[in-house]
Amino acid sequence: MKIGVLASNEYYGLDIVARALIDNINFFQCSIKDIFQYDYIIIHGQPIFQWPEEYPPLIFYWVWEFNTLLPMHITNLLSSQVIKILVYNEYCKNQLLQAGIPKSKIVRVYFDFFKVFPELRNKTEIDFFKKDRLQYFTFGRLHFRKNIPDTVKILKQWDKQFKFKIWSGLFPFEKYHQEFESETLQAIDGDKRFELFVQRSIPQTEKYEMFKTSWGGVFLSLGEGLGIVPLEALFCGTLSILNKLPSWIELYGEDYPFFVENIKKVYRHPFHNNFPLYPAYYPVKESVLERLEKLYSLSEQEYVEIVKKYQQRLNAHFENAKYTPEIVVSALKNTVNNK
Repeated sequence: MKIGVLASNEYYGLDIVARALIDNINFFQCSIKDIFQYDYIIIHGQPIFQWPEEYPPLIFYWVWEFNTLLPMHITNLLSSQVIKILVYNEYCKNQLLQAGIPKSKIVRVYFDFFKVFPELRNKTEIDFFKKDRLQYFTFGRLHFRKNIPDTVKILKQWDKQFKFKIWSGLFPFEKYHQEFESETLQAIDGDKRFELFVQRSIPQTEKYEMFKTSWGGVFLSLGEGLGIVPLEALFCGTLSILNKLPSWIELYGEDYPFFVENIKKVYRHPFHNNFPLYPAYYPVKESVLERLEKLYSLSEQEYVEIVKKYQQRLNAHFENAKYTPEIVVSALKNTVNNK
């Protein structure tokens, strides 16, 4: 039996599926054009927008987030053709239910953070000799959901001589990447405080060094299903300013002191009128600037106390979570055996 994995994000998509299934199933990374080489397909992310009319059985559609404004044919496909839909948070699960997806199709799974990043387990030390109070970063593909051009525009209004590093992997669809890279560069507009780094993959050692030398991350995504990079940064001893998204409230709790207030609106793609409408959480500029000032002003003792508090909270979250690979493999075997 051959199973194809169609992942929208090469690193965090396929890699996570691989770690869950590698000892149990013969699976292969595939593209839409060669799906008929496989007995079953697993989809990770949202390439379902381009899905053909005929296809092999879809075992799983692995959803990071879900929006209730998807075209009706996609909702119908999820309801009728996908055998199981995997979700990482209760918000996504509730969105699916609101869209009319049968409860029996939805499987709540958990990201096994310390399985994927064992080197970050029980990390607590912070070296303030390395940390630069004026250095900040964001990390993510140049994709509309990551909201990087608007992040740049807001930060340009902060009155500090900061350094802001934007690290981006390549977006799978080259045309979109070029468009969003151009929009990001236009937002920077030669401002020397901003540096943009684009490369296909970034070694973990480089990422961790960036986290450890920075005072904070800034993540103003319009929507997230999990948000791995702020978690990595936190377990490297670095706080992040986060847009107050339902999935992040579920992880960090309502009281996280660096949540940014936002306004929920419908996102319309700036370059493509036929792109699906998307419910998005737009950060409030004044709230972002206030959180930046608050983070910048922390004493070292205050910084350490907040890091430790949320490391402990998230340690408990991941340690107590059900083991995702077992859930996935069990569901996969049951699905195939019942065919």
